[in-house]
Amino acid sequence: NSEQNHAWHPSNYSRKFLGLVTLQEALSHSLNLATINLSDQLGFEKIYQSLSDMGFKNLPKDLSIVLGSFAISPIEAAEKYSLFSNYGTMLKPMLIESITNQQNNIKTFTPIETKKITSKEQAFLTLSVLMNAVENGTGSLARIKG
Repeated sequence: NSEQNHAWHPSNYSRKFLGLVTLQEALSHSLNLATINLSDQLGFEKIYQSLSDMGFKNLPKDLSIVLGSFAISPIEAAEKYSLFSNYGTMLKPMLIESITNQQNNIKTFTPIETKKITSKEQAFLTLSVLMNAVENGTGSLARIKG
């Protein structure tokens, strides 16, 4: 089978090489080659360990973790993304906010489990990159008008 003889080679989303770019441009426009170059500089093992420390489970030991293309559940994604809106602190998701009994007594639940992942500043910078991807990059389909 000829398909089995072809090794996968990462490429940019646009299939074009854009030369020297900023990290924000690389992430906003899915420039996978820049991301792979960054992982080479940081070290794959360090990235793998950082993701493990954040609580990611069953990570593959390949470039999919660098490109953000490994599988996680929607609830796990909500947990991981919570650190950006909570200034670097990750919250364990809760599926129940409150319960009302027949007497209209309301029992509310507040998130208790938190984990400090990064600084407020780093969370803000990462959030700005994510927002830029939606406003100006390959994440434009996630844009909500309003």
